[in-house]
Amino acid sequence: MTRALPAQRTMTVTMPIPGRMGRAFRDGILLPRPGTEVVGPHFLEWVAGERGGEADGG
Repeated sequence: MTRALPAQRTMTVTMPIPGRMGRAFRDGILLPRPGTEVVGPHFLEWVAGERGGEADGG
């Protein structure tokens, strides 16, 4: 996901989330379930629109 963003000098900050909520995030609780209707652009389409060009997806 971050490869699609414009090049900037950044620092990754690890944010451990303990307990049940952290485990739920790591297990993908925020991902849509099979059969869910996802409305809106895909991530790479959104990034390309923000840049005014094409996202390479690489």
